[in-house]
Amino acid sequence: MDEQSSIDAYLAAFRGYQEVLDDYEDPAFQKQLRTHGAVLETCFQRLLQAAESQAPAVWHAVGTAYDSGRGTKRDKAEAIRWFRRAAEAGFAPAMLNLGLCLHLPEPALNQAEAVHWFREAAERGYAGGMVWLGFAYREGSGVPCDYHEAVQWFIKAVEAGDSHSLIHVGRMYAHYLSSPAQAVAWFLRAAQAVQAQSFLELARLYENRELEVYNPSEAHKWFRVAAEYSEGRSTSALFALARQHLDGLGAPCDVEAARFWLRRVLLVAPEKSFSRREATKMLKNLEGQLL
Repeated sequence: MDEQSSIDAYLAAFRGYQEVLDDYEDPAFQKQLRTHGAVLETCFQRLLQAAESQAPAVWHAVGTAYDSGRGTKRDKAEAIRWFRRAAEAGFAPAMLNLGLCLHLPEPALNQAEAVHWFREAAERGYAGGMVWLGFAYREGSGVPCDYHEAVQWFIKAVEAGDSHSLIHVGRMYAHYLSSPAQAVAWFLRAAQAVQAQSFLELARLYENRELEVYNPSEAHKWFRVAAEYSEGRSTSALFALARQHLDGLGAPCDVEAARFWLRRVLLVAPEKSFSRREATKMLKNLEGQLL
């Protein structure tokens, strides 16, 4: 089995194992988990054999196995060792994952080195490196905090094909650089790319009376989009729609419409959750007003 075949086999086994985990309600769950776990362990051993070659992609896959604990015991030190080997050989995905291993633990192992590897990956055109370099500048992790530098790296990630970074750019302008008009422009691009988080971001910008982009009708439109796209599971959007109909802002004042959206909350909110309690309270208040 060649190097690429070993990687493909391991990844296929990884996906199969994950699918079993996701279907934990299946009566045969435990049996399937053991079966797929054994396959994954076998594929990992073949991956280790392939790692004797000079193939950075295989080294990276071995690091991923140790990092995730799939097919072998989780071992962060081994993950770092294999990621570093692949990263030093110029493999950009390994540079990103090495950086993440150094950056994400609390406390971080080495923020400055993490940033070094994010930058190495970014300079090779790898969007993930650009994104995490943007986060580093946004949070001041391993580099001085610089919002303008952060937004530039997020924009580069967009240009490299990462459409989710449209959200990161929009949030920089909305929450860090105090430029709501710029934020709206980027969130609209994200919405066109069907990045669902943009729907609520747009609605909240448009509903804010203190912002230059205030437009309750547009807010209502985007709350509707968020509610429909989530198949009625976005309680934030459902509550917002109910309140708009109660206040007559961005939508006709319509108590029945408000009750409709609050009932939708009750259909999806977990028992004893704040959302369920709040929707129940609001519905009772409306019932009292109608008596």
